[in-house]
This record gives sequence, C-alpha cells and structure tokens, in this order.
Amino acid sequence: MIGLSADFPCPHYTLDRYTCKLDAVNARRGVDDDEPLTLRRALRGPEFWLLVATGLAGTFGVPWWLAVPLATIGLSISSLPKYLAMWPRVRAVGAEWEWVKTIALSVFNNLGAACASFLLGMVVRN
Repeated sequence: MIGLSADFPCPHYTLDRYTCKLDAVNARRGVDDDEPLTLRRALRGPEFWLLVATGLAGTFGVPWWLAVPLATIGLSISSLPKYLAMWPRVRAVGAEWEWVKTIALSVFNNLGAACASFLLGMVVRN
C-alpha cells in the first residue's frame, strides 16, 4: 500500500498503485463505480456494445463459433483491470486460489452472456 507521493499522485490515501491506475482509466471513461448503473452509463461501456454486436451477429447469420468466443474474450478483457487491481491485496492475505476461481467464474459468466446475446439474435432472425 502506498500513500500520496510525488512519483505517483493518487487522490486516495490508502490505495495501491493498480487501483489508482484503474481509477484514472475509469475517470477518463467517465465511470464511477459508486454510482448506480444508468442507461447513459451502460451505453458508454464496452460490455454493452460487445453484447449488442454479438446479438447482431446472431441476427445476420454469423457462425456461433466465431461470434461467441470473440465476445467472451472481449468481455473478459474489459473486466481484466478490475481483477488486476485486486491482485496486491489478494497476495497480501494469501487468497490467490480464490482470485483464480473468481476469474474463472467471471469467464464462465462472460460465456453465458455471449451465448445468450447470440441466441437472442438468432431468435430475432427467425
């Protein structure tokens, strides 16, 4: 844990450098994790657009083996900064295996969301 320093300015006193980097990325995107999810905030998120694109791919007949894995990878990449920000605290308490399981469940959730979006697009087509 670091505090404010000249080499790494961070607006929070007790956050590590990864969390501060994540805060800077979220600030550039206009995202504040403390605010409730609104339509305007959802429209700015890459996850929303990945799922819309996957649904459109299902509507226009793109093969599932192309659209679903790409959406899963994209959703996983978009959530990666959140998990990297947790890593220093996870190591500090010795919960590495729980961290790995959390990421695996997140990827499984991303796969489910991508499949559901693609299937919804296929239903709209038929």
